[in-house]
Amino acid sequence: METGKVEAKEKLGQIMAQWLKRHLELWVDAGILSRDQQKAITNLYAWPEQEAARPAGEKPALKLVVILEAIGAFLIGIGVISLVAFNWPELPNFFKLAIIIASIASAHLAGFFVLARRPKFEKAGLSLIFLGNLFYGAGIWLVAQMYHLNYGYTPGFFLWALGIIPFAWLLKSELNFFLALALFIAWTFGEAFGDMEPHLPFLIILLGLLGPLSYYLKSKVGLAVCLATGGAWLLVNNILWFGENISIHLVAPLALYGIALLAISNLHAGGRLAAYRQVYLVIGLVVAGIAIGVIPLFGPIKFDPRAMTLATLPASFWTCSGLLFAGTLAAGAMARIKGLDSTGLEINKMLPFLLAAALFVFLMPFFKGYMTLSLLPVILIAIAHRLISKSTALLNILLVYLFFWLPFCLIRWEQPLLLFLLYPAYGAACYLLGWNYVSKLHNAGLGNAFKFFGLFAVFAALYTFSSSEISRSFVKDYSFPSSFDFWLLMAVFYAGALFAYVRLAGFAYPAHKNGLLPEERCMVPVLLFIPAALIAVYACNLAGTRQVFAANFCAICMLITFLVAGYRRREAYLKALALVFLVLLVGSRFLEIEWSLIYKGVLFILTGVIVLIGGIIFEKYKDKVAIIEQ
Repeated sequence: METGKVEAKEKLGQIMAQWLKRHLELWVDAGILSRDQQKAITNLYAWPEQEAARPAGEKPALKLVVILEAIGAFLIGIGVISLVAFNWPELPNFFKLAIIIASIASAHLAGFFVLARRPKFEKAGLSLIFLGNLFYGAGIWLVAQMYHLNYGYTPGFFLWALGIIPFAWLLKSELNFFLALALFIAWTFGEAFGDMEPHLPFLIILLGLLGPLSYYLKSKVGLAVCLATGGAWLLVNNILWFGENISIHLVAPLALYGIALLAISNLHAGGRLAAYRQVYLVIGLVVAGIAIGVIPLFGPIKFDPRAMTLATLPASFWTCSGLLFAGTLAAGAMARIKGLDSTGLEINKMLPFLLAAALFVFLMPFFKGYMTLSLLPVILIAIAHRLISKSTALLNILLVYLFFWLPFCLIRWEQPLLLFLLYPAYGAACYLLGWNYVSKLHNAGLGNAFKFFGLFAVFAALYTFSSSEISRSFVKDYSFPSSFDFWLLMAVFYAGALFAYVRLAGFAYPAHKNGLLPEERCMVPVLLFIPAALIAVYACNLAGTRQVFAANFCAICMLITFLVAGYRRREAYLKALALVFLVLLVGSRFLEIEWSLIYKGVLFILTGVIVLIGGIIFEKYKDKVAIIEQ
């Protein structure tokens, strides 16, 4: 070996590592190997615990591999399900059952074979097992259809999730854990909306199974999803509790839930749970921020006057709100006993202002018609944070929020299409303005806030236009916009986007360390093109199948591009935002597809194969993938 040349060690998978470690001990005890020989063999390989201990900078490429291979396996799975379903009615029951069992067994056996014999492709093996679990879920409904078992679809989600949990536990597989979590979510929401009443069993599943499992897997993302799902579950159940008298008051429990998570984060300030403190802090900020931020957006919406009186609020609302309020105070009091760092002390000092902002919803009926006063909660929190922390971060975010709030309140819901035509232009302007803050003013905090809001607006608008049903409803109610506010805002946003784009000339990676990546430079012109294209399509009455196809294609390309950019930059907000909208888009389009269309099943399979192969190639050459150092 040449001097200075380091030979790459072969990475062992979890299963192979356990087998080899156990047998090395047996061989030493039997006198076949000495301790020095055992150590020499051990040093030949890269062990899973060494991979887990690697610096964070070495892992993004590997995580990108997991995402790509999971997407590929998911697309293949739904494609095969659609393809089989095309010929399903013509097949005899015994042949159907054989196909189901063979599909599940072959995928699982192939996955375990790769894990045992090809440890370098551990992620591909886990993806095959994940594919087998998809086939298992399809088999539940197909067997129910074959033997006319009419129990509804939500029990199927429950049985599917229960069958996946052992794989998540034994293989310590986050991929299968996330699938089980998604199925449990579908189960509880299906039961809740199916019976039109709150579904309390999910609370037991969340607290007794999913939450502890996320700690066992040491999955911060899994814990974050559990906490976020708890907020969504709380909101849905509050809506069902309200019934027909739905009102802005249902935002109060959600805001209190987010504030409670912030208080609980201080209980994780020390000890073994300190690693999860950031999860509670981030999810609490997001949930409370969304809930409190929604308050001013509800101003333009007219509700039934009965829903705006406190007398109509159900007892369950007061019970839920009271428990969350008391829990926040208790967590805050318990946290004072511990030694808190500056962040913990700041949270404790902010709790009274956050609670006041959450309870502001009870005053909303008295401010109806005065839109500016609805901004009091977000202004109160921004000013209080400035006084307590001496930081201008929330004041900067307030500025971003005001840009987001302005078109919503001017356009309102009289013609929703105008709002969704405005937001791509707003998003492009915000995203490019954020890059100017990063490149010219060296303010990464405010720049990332602008980028997040901008991409959220673009993704949300594209997701809306990608739905054929929504697109048809827009066409039906479309009339050429004559509102002066609409054209003024469109001109301001477009001019701002073009101005910011010109200022970014030459700001590119690698000449500038934080400059635009090649994939981002390709997407920027698309961001500028989308608003003008959408207006032209609707103005010329060209909206239809082609427009929906173009919107879906554009959305998928953008989401995958920004997902890759997020992993290369290690920007958590960008990865999460792109992944959430990608799952929403693919899931929604799959549900819209008629099972009788065979070519669409083939399309899913081909797309999945391409993405899966791309993931395997990434896995093989992951050490050569360029990751941006912050």
